[in-house]
Amino acid sequence: MRADDDLEFSQWVLKVGDGSANEDVNDHIELPQRCIVDNSILDHIFGASLNMNDYKSYSRKVILTPKNDDCSQLNDQVIEKISGLLKIYESSDAVVEEDRNDVLNYPVEFLNSITPAGLPPHILKLKVGCIIMLLRNLNPTVGLCNGIRLIVRALASRVIDAEIICGSHVGTRVFIPRIRLQPSNSQLPFKFIRLQLAFAMIINKSQGQTFDKVGIFLPNPVFTYGQLYVALSRVRRFDDLKIQNFINTTEQGLTGDKYLTKM
Repeated sequence: MRADDDLEFSQWVLKVGDGSANEDVNDHIELPQRCIVDNSILDHIFGASLNMNDYKSYSRKVILTPKNDDCSQLNDQVIEKISGLLKIYESSDAVVEEDRNDVLNYPVEFLNSITPAGLPPHILKLKVGCIIMLLRNLNPTVGLCNGIRLIVRALASRVIDAEIICGSHVGTRVFIPRIRLQPSNSQLPFKFIRLQLAFAMIINKSQGQTFDKVGIFLPNPVFTYGQLYVALSRVRRFDDLKIQNFINTTEQGLTGDKYLTKM
């Protein structure tokens, strides 16, 4: 029976990937009812409370969502479930322009309020035992690559002591300093630098990784069917997948006895 279920799941995911799983002419796709949850996706993936001594289990689970804002909110909720002292890191932001007048046009308070694509938020809340993701290639020779996941072992004022929990450098202890980050392909009318050092992550960041359990948080539909395919294909079975699909809008929700979302 399990082999049949695995095959059914694989065939369905492939249909999503090639765009042939459309439910109607409006490009809706039916989500498997067995995977739908109507309450907190966090509880279904991580449980009501987190014991970070069991971090190896948690490192094999993740919640995926299309937008950075939803990802940040989920991570803040997970942090609250972890016991221990909360440490807050604030970025040091600056406009990089030769013209001083241009610099004065964009006060620090404004820079703190924005989060361009590819940058962490201005305020980063961490606890020992939480899972984080590196957003830049820092030192590939020791495994510090863009997208690598780590568990926090200690928090200092200017450095994070962490342990790599995925890839070929699992178990390696590393120190992550404050690093200079600048958004790529930014639509901002100025050059912007943020100095700053994942239970939940945006879907695109999960490419190439496989998990034991995945939750997909869909307050809004994905941007393309390819993005939904990436999220679904991070696991191997229906039983490993949970989806929180907010209802009802014109683009997704419960229609009759079917849960639909727009691709």
